[in-house]
Amino acid sequence: MKSRAALNFGLSMADQRRITQYRLSLTPKFHPYVRVAGHIVSMVTIAMYTIFMSSTFQPTPGYLVWRLSMKLRTSVDTLLSPLNLTHAQYVVLSSLRGLTRGGQSPTQRELADHAGLDPIYISKLVRTLETAKLVSRVKDQKDSRAVRLTVTKNGTLLADRAIPLVHDMLTNFMLPLGGIDSKRARVFVSELETLLHNDAKEGQS
Repeated sequence: MKSRAALNFGLSMADQRRITQYRLSLTPKFHPYVRVAGHIVSMVTIAMYTIFMSSTFQPTPGYLVWRLSMKLRTSVDTLLSPLNLTHAQYVVLSSLRGLTRGGQSPTQRELADHAGLDPIYISKLVRTLETAKLVSRVKDQKDSRAVRLTVTKNGTLLADRAIPLVHDMLTNFMLPLGGIDSKRARVFVSELETLLHNDAKEGQS
């Protein structure tokens, strides 16, 4: 027999009891947190059942995009680990390298718009890169309130090492679609851009 909540998620009463027994088996030092975190344990278990144990599960576009983005992020993190760069730090450093190579010295907001990341997140990443002496802040000569970003000598050297590595990895990543310059790859990129641009339009409405 299943409770109403269990029926909604495909969990039997036995499954519910196992979850409860696990929570009660925690050592006393964890008991103060059970009331707050107990529902999280339950939801994780529910997610495990509905995603991996249901024969009728059909992946949604959002789920597949999330899995693909996580796979790509993990690949870049692993690739750049010897250079002490994360995927997010690489996005900021390579974007800034490209902009400064073109003669620009963007503000954090301009860099955020270029990289497609939240300005607050960009600020945190820039501070980390600045601490590592890869990026520096320079006061705007025309506006004393504005701060411009530039890549240091060490940052330039590191970016110029990392960019070819990531390019080669992306080339291999796109091989199942015929390569990064194939027709299928171009269609794939176009479809992604359509979704991203649509999201931008919705945010403006």
